[in-house]
Amino acid sequence: VALPLLTTAFGLTAATAGLLGAASLIGMFFGGLIFGAVTDKLGRQKVYIADLACFVVLSALQFFANEPWQLIVLRTLMGVAVGADLAIAGTIASEFAPQKSRGPLLVVLVTMFSVGAAVAYTVGYFMLQLGPDAWRWMLASSAIPAVLILMMRLGTPESPRWLLSRGRTDEAEAVLKQMLGPNASLADIAE
Repeated sequence: VALPLLTTAFGLTAATAGLLGAASLIGMFFGGLIFGAVTDKLGRQKVYIADLACFVVLSALQFFANEPWQLIVLRTLMGVAVGADLAIAGTIASEFAPQKSRGPLLVVLVTMFSVGAAVAYTVGYFMLQLGPDAWRWMLASSAIPAVLILMMRLGTPESPRWLLSRGRTDEAEAVLKQMLGPNASLADIAE
């Protein structure tokens, strides 16, 4: 929705407009590719918080972009954060959910990404009324739901399965008790 406004505001060539439109997808490819392995080393929870915090900052910075290359860089980096989040969110969901609920939970997760895209398009359409600089508000507004989600994530414990893979048995058991109650034990999750 913002691309026609950006094309007018910056006098974008077709190639630059295409690159701007593809920047986040390029970033998502690399974010998903790289951050699956990073979370295996650093832990799920740290990266789960950091990627969304980066997304919030990068989102807000789009408001202040004065050159197309700035938006290309910001949107590529935002794509890296989204790609990382796709990899991490699926892993966390599958590691925390009981076996019976994993499939449906992952379907809901993937569906919510599509619902979010549709909502973003709709919000962008209504923001067109803000005039020629509406693109600034459209792009920066993605920080608002991201902040809300970030606040909900702040209490997320580390994955007990990841803790077990690192030999941190006591911490894994503590997380299980926190999540499943005082009678939970490591026997409740498969290695």
